[in-house]
Amino acid sequence: LLRAFDFRKYDRILELGCGDMPQAFVVSSQFPGISYTATDFDPHVIASCARLPLLSGIHKFVFDVARDDLGVLQHHDLAVSWSLEFSLSDEQLVNLFAACRTHSVPYLLCTHTAMGPIGYLHRSCLMKLQARRVPRNRLRMVGRLRSVGEIARLAEQAGMALQSKGLHVNHVALLFTPT
Repeated sequence: LLRAFDFRKYDRILELGCGDMPQAFVVSSQFPGISYTATDFDPHVIASCARLPLLSGIHKFVFDVARDDLGVLQHHDLAVSWSLEFSLSDEQLVNLFAACRTHSVPYLLCTHTAMGPIGYLHRSCLMKLQARRVPRNRLRMVGRLRSVGEIARLAEQAGMALQSKGLHVNHVALLFTPT
């Protein structure tokens, strides 16, 4: 991704849904002048990562994009996520895009949704079958598939436009900016 996207343009980056922080580590170690904040909805993840000296230069806190106040974006120059859109409903994703627009924060959405139409249809059918097997409210389903075009349409609904697209490994980096 470092070859597909220039992080040097941004002083304060907020990562949404950081997991065990491999991307946060890579970006913050390659660009030590950047203030990098990593968030995740799971307090255990944040607590575990906070104990690792390797990640000590990264700000960390518990934050749930689906429930918490997205005003936190106003203190950052770029929002970043890695396949976070899989765990958000259309409405939640539109709300995230709208908050980015409100606070004039570009949003770099990295996803592996861009697998092509055949792969998309195949995985979409598999996810629907899997969702039927899981009792409602028993777990937070991950895997809401959307095409790049569908993601761009949701962003447009919220006043954001797809500015650039860059490929890296099996992901595509979609940069959305306020219109």
